[in-house]
Amino acid sequence: MRKYRGAIAALAVSVLFLSACGGTGAAETGNSTSANSADEASQELIAAAKAEGRVVWYSSIPQAPTEAAASAFEKKYGVTVEIVRASSEILEQRYSTERDTAKVVGDVLTVPESYILSDYLKKSWLTPFDSKTMPALNKWPSQYLYEDSYALVNVQPIGVAYNTDLVKEDDLKSWESVLDAKYKGKIVLADPGAIVPWTELLRLLKNTYGEKYLTDFKNQNFQLQPSAVPGTQQVAAGEAALAFPSLYSVVNPLKEKGAPIDIKFFSPTSGVQQFTAMSKDSSNPKASALFVNYLLSTEGQGMLNQGVAASVLPGVPGTVALPIDYQLPDLVKAKDEQKDLLSLLGL
Repeated sequence: MRKYRGAIAALAVSVLFLSACGGTGAAETGNSTSANSADEASQELIAAAKAEGRVVWYSSIPQAPTEAAASAFEKKYGVTVEIVRASSEILEQRYSTERDTAKVVGDVLTVPESYILSDYLKKSWLTPFDSKTMPALNKWPSQYLYEDSYALVNVQPIGVAYNTDLVKEDDLKSWESVLDAKYKGKIVLADPGAIVPWTELLRLLKNTYGEKYLTDFKNQNFQLQPSAVPGTQQVAAGEAALAFPSLYSVVNPLKEKGAPIDIKFFSPTSGVQQFTAMSKDSSNPKASALFVNYLLSTEGQGMLNQGVAASVLPGVPGTVALPIDYQLPDLVKAKDEQKDLLSLLGL
């Protein structure tokens, strides 16, 4: 069993490895190739998954990459993926309520709070991964498999989204640029009380610049939004200049539609790291195993992370490189300090 805390050092050491995972080519898609053959599940598992017919995926990863991975899986195997997408806080509350009442609705769960998954495992709510039925595990980096029951599948660096009609890229040089008086009243803040990785960014900024950074940010008269999605949409619509914080996966779909929006990364920064687990006592255990095996495969990692995130799996085309001085998030410390950090922002 690999305890999450025990893997912290290994993950920190391998940040350079993660940075090297970035690529410029498109992710591989379609049916299995020679490069992906080692990932392929057995025909027995595929047949059993098709008989179940569906898998319900609770995912806090933004809509575009979630749907890309689900659609590619459906096309490849003919098994429906029912997506329930929401913030991790909402998903975890829903999942816990269901499990407390002996219901298992979500077959597969993807959230950034790995300590929550560790708690679920202690409650016997998760089923361990099995490399005999999930061959993608055989080449999955062992340091990114935790307690044999959840894996790090998506690493999204945190940046600042900006409206390219309202903001010059050259004006954004560091986190301190966000404090410029010309952005007063023009910043949208994704609620750091709702998403712990946002809190972790506040902790990183406080440790880098001191508490004054957060009190000065408070004086920027920011607008508060429940998540990065509506805030970034406001920036795309010209209703705000900056969205803080934001992600490739939120910005890129708007940019691809022609919106005047882009994202800038500063040093240091942290990220949203998403972990995937399978429910014990699921109605669709075979479909769950097949789907998680797909997410851990080279093809699945490409579909989930293409253009928006880094993959811990080597050699995945189309994934992004992490910014220089990417810092490993410590969500346990962020949760412990959350109240004090929010207070500095007047929240």
